[in-house]
Amino acid sequence: MESLLRDVAHAARSLRRAPGFTFVVVSTLALAIAGAAVIASLVDAMIVRPLPYPEADRIVRLFETNLERGWDQFSVSAPNYLDWVEQSRSFSTLAAWRGRSFTLTGGQETERVGGGMASASLFTLLGARPAAGRLFAGPDEVPGSGGAVAVISDGLWRRRFGADPSILGRTIEADGEPRVIVGILDPSFQWSPNADLFVPLGPALDDNRANHVLTVFGRLAPGVTLEGARAEMESIAGALGAAHPGSNRGWGVRAERMDLWIVGPDARRALAVLAAAVAAVLLIACANVACLQLIRGSGRLREIAIRSALGAGRLRVARQLLTESLVLSLAGGAAGVLLAGWVLDVVKAAGGSRIPRLDEAVLDLRVLAAAAGLSVAIGVLFGVSPALQAARADVARALAEGGRAGTGRSRQRLRQALVVLELAVSLVLLAAAGLLVRSAWRLQGVDPGFRSEGLATMQVNLPDRRYRTPEQSSAFHDRLLERLSGAPGFTSVAMATILPMEGGNTAIDLVLEGAEARPEAPPSADWRMISPGYFATMGIPLLSGRDFDARDAAGGERSVIVTREMARRYWPDRDPIGRRLRAGTAQDWWTVVGVAGDVKHLALEDAERPLMYLPAAQSAWNPMSLVVRTAAPLPSALATVQAAARSIDPDVAVSSPVSAEELLDRSTAGRRFSMGLLAAFSLVSLLLAAVGSYGVMAWSVTQRMHEFGIRMALGARGRDIAGLVARQASQLAMIAILAGLPAAFLSARLLSSMLFGVTPTDAATFAGVSLVLAASVAAAAWWPSRRAARADVLALLRHDGA
Repeated sequence: MESLLRDVAHAARSLRRAPGFTFVVVSTLALAIAGAAVIASLVDAMIVRPLPYPEADRIVRLFETNLERGWDQFSVSAPNYLDWVEQSRSFSTLAAWRGRSFTLTGGQETERVGGGMASASLFTLLGARPAAGRLFAGPDEVPGSGGAVAVISDGLWRRRFGADPSILGRTIEADGEPRVIVGILDPSFQWSPNADLFVPLGPALDDNRANHVLTVFGRLAPGVTLEGARAEMESIAGALGAAHPGSNRGWGVRAERMDLWIVGPDARRALAVLAAAVAAVLLIACANVACLQLIRGSGRLREIAIRSALGAGRLRVARQLLTESLVLSLAGGAAGVLLAGWVLDVVKAAGGSRIPRLDEAVLDLRVLAAAAGLSVAIGVLFGVSPALQAARADVARALAEGGRAGTGRSRQRLRQALVVLELAVSLVLLAAAGLLVRSAWRLQGVDPGFRSEGLATMQVNLPDRRYRTPEQSSAFHDRLLERLSGAPGFTSVAMATILPMEGGNTAIDLVLEGAEARPEAPPSADWRMISPGYFATMGIPLLSGRDFDARDAAGGERSVIVTREMARRYWPDRDPIGRRLRAGTAQDWWTVVGVAGDVKHLALEDAERPLMYLPAAQSAWNPMSLVVRTAAPLPSALATVQAAARSIDPDVAVSSPVSAEELLDRSTAGRRFSMGLLAAFSLVSLLLAAVGSYGVMAWSVTQRMHEFGIRMALGARGRDIAGLVARQASQLAMIAILAGLPAAFLSARLLSSMLFGVTPTDAATFAGVSLVLAASVAAAAWWPSRRAARADVLALLRHDGA
């Protein structure tokens, strides 16, 4: 142990005498290990670590599908869910959930809280426990038999009710309906973000098989595989389609592990790309360290030879060099862990709540242990070779060659090969990042179909108990819009069920009057309910026909406005104005009165889909989105809307303010998150490769000083010497580009599913990153070439390479 401590102390002194070398190596390792630790923590949180539920790997998310209509994942209708519960044997538990929010009133300030309607089996499936009271039971699910109950989260209990232990049995008003609090969830329970209030689902279930509103989960029964469950559910879906052809024909079932649904294929693909990028950065860092170790080792052969001549054994010398390498790598690992903590905080802040499970990423003991192991592995790997070289060194030859020892062609070529490797790998990362950056740039240029500048939205939530009919809700919305239309700073206002980029979708089957039935591809369309003035407020052009008006009030004309894409698809050679259609199972005909411009509703990269707008006054929908075009700041606009709503009904809650630009920003958050991280890793790789290039060029110039002196004595000028160095650097860059481009083309093809508006072989991107790489090599060679060009001839002639 004492001998080891002496080696460590000697290594520390030796490294202090070479501060530049020590700083570069430690910084290189810190950057690589920090990147590896951050990505390892992300992969662990988002993929490896199980969800916080019992046997989470056996929990399945169930969708209904209708592939002939292009719906590969759809919510489930209540009757179909009940049939699944009765007929399926593949699941020990099936549970349903319908997310929504509630307005809490009575005795305190009106507050809008998140939550939803849950089947009693959902708590069983998720292993939820009450901290006090009970959870739902069978009687709670039956209308008229105790269904007016609620379970609250620990957070809501503490925030709104001051952790009052007597809250159990108290009646609260949620959306104007009295509910008895029967339980408080354990603080450890994790479910939908901001879910604070749970009410029984059973009393809200309807018998409409065409109304797909439920989110369904199941736990696989013992011995049942996911493939077996899928086969059984498809069989059940086929039987339901035969039994109910009007509503279930063409509908199937899709089953997916819950954790794979939460972190979807796009996020997993992005993580795989980032993990590959970190591996590339780590490879560059290792090559850089190896190159620097070889350069330093070559310069220390005379020192090692002197120590050996003075009696130091070969094993002793080798052990000392290996200890130095381990001290360097451990210092780099420690710095990397400290850097990783800061980088992870930045990454989590950048991703926010829009990246699934990102908030769970931590630098735990497993990640720290992996970082320590990686540091030791790098230290041993790149310390063994110099140690063995030193142990095998010819003492007499090293003393005779002096400082020129270790400058042979084979070692020089090895150093150059390592630099070429670094540059080539860096080119691959730069190309991948360049393609993603160009994709993001193209995506930003996509016209969403509406004007986002000065546009804001917020949720208007009516107490369900007092606003059950279209006439009641329409009367409130009309009064609210009337009051806001004259508010200072408000240019225009309107209402809609779902706004573009707000999330969620509603779609329905259609029957077109006069169109031939096409059983292989029945017509369908997305739909929204809107108030008059919606198109003007949103900045969506009305291409022909008219907007909704007083003729489309409750009990008025059954009118519909379609988008240009819907008109093109279903009436390609005719004017759609005046055409009629039926939606879903309704028997009423709707008349097309207008054609509006296409809008990107779900994502900017999506193709246009058929979409129709219905008059909001003719149906009840709660909550509605209020959209406002205003120059006022968002908090001020919210305050104005809240004051107007409460002046009409103090129990109406207005919440969730957000600008349209923020909605657009959220829609591309995942893509920009991946692009940003990959771009960061690419820049790190370029920096490390440039450092490696500089090290090799500086060492090469040092070894060629005597040659340069002879050339200058024979008439060469400084710029001629600088040209020699520049040519050597350009050769390295050219070899690296030629070696890296094929690998970059191959990796780009693997990224094709993540690209938008850019091909994997985009010439501009590859030309640009090649120029960037060449420029970085040129910059790295600038100082060594300048140093050689300005050196004194006599000094160069006396230079022996030491």
